[in-house]
Amino acid sequence: MADDDGMLVNFDLGSGPARASNKGGSGRWTDRLKQKKQAQHRERREAGEGVRGYSVKAAVREHNVAPPERVEEEVFVSRAPGAGMGTKRKRDDGEEGEDHPPAKATGASKQVISSLFTYNPESHIPAKPSTAPAVGPASNAPMHDSAFGPLKIDSRLCTHLENKMSITAPTSIQSNAIPYLLDQKDKHDVFIQAQTGSGKTLAFLLPIVHRLMQSRKDRSSRSSGVFALILGPTRELCQQIYSVLEVLLRCSGAYWLVPGLVIGGEKKKSEKARLRKGVNILVATPGRMLDHLENTKSLDVSSARWLVLDEGDRMMDSGFEETLNKILNIVNERSGASKGAWLEQGLPKRRVTVLCSATIKAGVEKLGQDALKDTVYVKADDHVDGKFASGANAAEFSAPAQLDQQYSIVPAKLRLVTLGAALKNMFVTKRAARTGDSAANKAIVFFSCADSVDYHFKLFTRSLDGKVETEDSDAESDNDEDEDEGEDDGEKKEKKVMKKKTSPADAAIAKAPVLNGTNPPILHRLHGSLPQHIRQQTLAAFTKNTAGAVLFCTDVASRGLDLPDITNVVQYDPPFAVDEYVHRIGRTARAGRKGEASLFLLPNEEGYLDVIKRGIGAEPRSVANEELLRKVFPGKRYDWELAATEWQLAVEKWVLASPTTLDLARNAYKSHVRAYATHVAAEKSVFNVRNLHLGHIAKAFGLREAPGGMQRKKARKEGKDEGENRVESYKSDRMLKKAMEAMNSEFNVPKSVR
Repeated sequence: MADDDGMLVNFDLGSGPARASNKGGSGRWTDRLKQKKQAQHRERREAGEGVRGYSVKAAVREHNVAPPERVEEEVFVSRAPGAGMGTKRKRDDGEEGEDHPPAKATGASKQVISSLFTYNPESHIPAKPSTAPAVGPASNAPMHDSAFGPLKIDSRLCTHLENKMSITAPTSIQSNAIPYLLDQKDKHDVFIQAQTGSGKTLAFLLPIVHRLMQSRKDRSSRSSGVFALILGPTRELCQQIYSVLEVLLRCSGAYWLVPGLVIGGEKKKSEKARLRKGVNILVATPGRMLDHLENTKSLDVSSARWLVLDEGDRMMDSGFEETLNKILNIVNERSGASKGAWLEQGLPKRRVTVLCSATIKAGVEKLGQDALKDTVYVKADDHVDGKFASGANAAEFSAPAQLDQQYSIVPAKLRLVTLGAALKNMFVTKRAARTGDSAANKAIVFFSCADSVDYHFKLFTRSLDGKVETEDSDAESDNDEDEDEGEDDGEKKEKKVMKKKTSPADAAIAKAPVLNGTNPPILHRLHGSLPQHIRQQTLAAFTKNTAGAVLFCTDVASRGLDLPDITNVVQYDPPFAVDEYVHRIGRTARAGRKGEASLFLLPNEEGYLDVIKRGIGAEPRSVANEELLRKVFPGKRYDWELAATEWQLAVEKWVLASPTTLDLARNAYKSHVRAYATHVAAEKSVFNVRNLHLGHIAKAFGLREAPGGMQRKKARKEGKDEGENRVESYKSDRMLKKAMEAMNSEFNVPKSVR
């Protein structure tokens, strides 16, 4: 070849396919940046570099959950009070996620997956070693060296208490209060102050029943009128008082006494029918009592000799002051006329008023001044005639000495997984299995709002396949046949209608396999928004349950209810006022039994411990949240942290799987934040909503959305609806205008004229 210059070129093209060449200076800058990242990723993959350690993205991929958009791991840094917005940290671990296409989540916007154990605010209280609970001898137990006989209680009542109610000895408050209520002179009204669970209900019921049994009853019957009015702040408390009264009146000498209950939640026609037949001892809520006094002519209170105001502090807190004043005025006007001379035998010549309260606040003191005359002030340890405690002592209260009080400082992101660990520890740990008492554990968990109760109930009753394990209560299934035998056709028809009205959303009893897969405890929920028949069935089922059981509730169950054999109380959300704290923990350690009460606090809520110490004179002992987690998620540090993270991610996956569940979580989060802002003014410095990290709070509800995103989405939806309505209104006005123009047109000639 003539043109061959003799140059030999040696190129090694390799065995792989040729790659497209991209010039660095061509295209848009976003395309060049994308090409650069792809090249870097390809080089790392060819070099054999794997993922560095455990990442949240890897865990998400294992759970087959990813958002519709690109998932960025953002960790929000907690901010101190008064500081600016927390900074964000983005971590790129080099994963593109091309091999695993994301599964589109229903109804979710851009998601944030943050680590549970990073950027959590630290506690300012130095860590204390875990110590054994310092509990003393029971302060509310019956006095075994005493009996009801020396108190001059009817012997038939004493025998009935021992044989039918298993009560052989009075408590301290009963020993101090009963003699004043049995005094034939009846010169004094009585104020009873005692810690919760000390037996205040029998302290006023026993003297009333005793004196009615001792009166001349040859002319007495259920139509003789109402002898005693007993008012309680909640339906549940009134139902409980009525249940105790029913058992007490089964005594042989009290066969003619008829109890009654009017608390609402049913038709007034049915209540009027019972009152028309006659009632001797009436238990009622203030609102329903005033309604019947004003509108039910058959309600005769002219023979009333006792008026009992139970849980007076709660009634004043609930805004019943005006209602109670109206009731007092009506009863005073109608109680002057006596129905017969036989009432003089054994019954008070004047109406005796009894006020019961665990605390003495300004509202209770005012109620006592309005309702009581010549007051005898009775406590469990002593009594003071004619005066109330005042000043600093008025707000103080006491807790049972045998109660083990605990608190845990739990960062917001760890609240949900720590609650799961605490509950699981009660029913499935080796300690519970070794002691053999796990099946008998009964716990109450207090939440701040009804939406939070509903969400956590559904969360902990989900099964492995995501369904809810429903459980028929005894009130609904076991006794249906026995109840139907004693009912007429009308009652059966009404009962069937009520069952049809009970939708699956009203189900308040279900198994909780999340807490124990082999022997799941029964979970119950209770709050004021549930229908009355559901609330009654839930309380009855929880009370009868002798196996493992948990009750998720609001403060509707914190006052007065004597739920038997409660071993644990968990305050997941702190109470709205300090006096509510003692009522919550008083659901356990009752009648001399031991109990355990724990409180969850955020790192910025540590000042609440000083409030508790001033109120009860003792500070709960500290239990680290890591200690609770390690008991359920054993192993080395990174092992139990990984297990806790997987538990949390499984919850987040469950939340994203259903639009209904997602809306439930959102509503619970929003209601929780709103409820947090309602703490009393004296505790605003501790519970300040401005100090909350809303992103971390959302994490505690299994949400991956930024709180601001939820608000913007709601605003966009409302704006869209408003715009659609505006367009529809404009179209309607335009069509109406055209119709009017057509009718008034000169060319619109009627057919008759044509």
